[in-house]
Order: sequence, then C-alpha cells, then structure tokens
Amino acid sequence: ETVEDLDQGTVKIKNGEAFALVHVERDNEGKIHVYKRNESMFRGSVVQNVLDSFVQSANAKYAYSILGSVDGNITPYESIREETINSDGKRPKGLDYYAITMLIMTMMYGTTYGASSMAEEQFYRTEIRLKSAPLHSYEVFVGKVAGTILTLVFDASIIFIFTKYVYDVNWGDNILFIMFTCFTLAVLATSIGVASFMLIGDENKTQVLLSILIPVLTFLGGGYIPFQSMSSAMKKLSLLSPNYLGLRIMLNTIYEGSQVQIRNYMAILWTASLFLFIISALRGRRGLA
Repeated sequence: ETVEDLDQGTVKIKNGEAFALVHVERDNEGKIHVYKRNESMFRGSVVQNVLDSFVQSANAKYAYSILGSVDGNITPYESIREETINSDGKRPKGLDYYAITMLIMTMMYGTTYGASSMAEEQFYRTEIRLKSAPLHSYEVFVGKVAGTILTLVFDASIIFIFTKYVYDVNWGDNILFIMFTCFTLAVLATSIGVASFMLIGDENKTQVLLSILIPVLTFLGGGYIPFQSMSSAMKKLSLLSPNYLGLRIMLNTIYEGSQVQIRNYMAILWTASLFLFIISALRGRRGLA
C-alpha cells in the first residue's frame, strides 16, 4: 500500500494498520528507511531482509557496470537505515502486566455479585413483599444491576489508585479511558452473573458455575501465563475470553497500540453485555408470568 507522506505511514504503523514502512528519500543520496512496529518485529524483519537483498544486488550490478567485470570483493553501500517505532520508550514491566490482569480478574469475579443480587429475594424470602410494593419489576431489575456495576467500578478504582501510587504501576496517560474500560468490564461481569442466575434459577449452582468459569477465563486471558507462551489453539480460544479482550484494550491504550483493535474489542464487550441483559430481561418476564 502506498501512502502520501511519511507522517501518514507512521500513523498507520502506530494504529496497527501496517507493520512496516519503507521510505525512499527524494534526494540523490539513495537512502532507504525502514520503520517497524515493536509488536511485529518478525514480519518487519522479513521486509528488512528483502530490502537488504535488493540493495545488495543493486549495488553489485552497479559496481559491475562501472568495473566492466565481476569483482568478488565488492562491498555494498549502506543504503538502509532501520528505525523502530515505539511509544516514547515506554515498555510494560512485569508488575504492570500483573496489575492489569489481576484488576480484570477481580472485575470478572464481580459476576458473583450480579448473581447474588438477583437471588437475594429467594435468600431473604422477600420476593412476595417486593412484588406487592408499588414498583415495576424493571425498576427493581435496573436498580440491582446499577448497584452491582457501581460496586465493581468502586472496587476497580481502589485497585487502580493503590497500584498506581503504592507500586508505581504504569496506567498510561489516558486515565479516563482506562476507567471507562473498567466500567465496560463491570457491565459485562454484571450481565454474565445476572444471565447465569436467570437461566439456572438456583444461586448455589450458579455460584459453582461461575467459580469454575472465572479461573478458566483468566487463564485464557493471560492472567496465569503470558499470552505469547500459549499454543496457537489456545490463542484462538483466548478471543472468547473477556479477560483477554480487556487486557488488549488496556495495553493498547497505555502503550499507544492498535486503535482498530481497541474499537473492535470494545464493541464486542458491549454487544455481549447487551445480549446477556436482553436474555435476562426476557427470562425474568417469563418468570413473572
């Protein structure tokens, strides 16, 4: 793909739309610059090797034309200048990665909050009195969901503040979007918990299911072992884990990664949340009927 100028090309690299950029200067020096993403070093190296071979061949042919013969001691010109694009030198530390994965895992354990909020009428045996109150069922549902989401956002805020100022974890400069991501995960966790209880109908069974599901999602999301260490099959399964999607959103936000990936994964999380809430609402109406 050809771009109009160098700035447009570097923007595409930073946004994840390209993994390498070849820039040929317009002057007569014959300089060729190769810009590569840190996250795509292998594919960028392929481009580098191809250009190295091309330049060496071109240099050799030029030398042959000048000398009129073949010289085995020809030294190629250094025409390629390699520059790697990164996010102002910021690189994630082990503690940064651990803090993000543990924050997301804590948010996902909020699924149990969602299930418990729907089941508390059964536990306290207040369902009949609640139905006789001058409240619509959807008002009760919305109130429980909103309370659960706010609780999870509060938990996330405590973890964020503690890790940032006590352990000096790097959360990047776009704090508002990081908190919006936490809010998104809180909404999703609540929807999973609510939908699970609505479909199963028994709190104990729901809690058992969620206690098994969350560690599995955390594992697939890279919470226990790095994502790069997984097999290709496990990496494909990771796309089903909201932990992985949330992790990629936060890492791309903090280290100025792929904006396309951020938008796509954020859309997946909100679509899944909406779908689960619709299922919960329909199931709740059938229960009342």
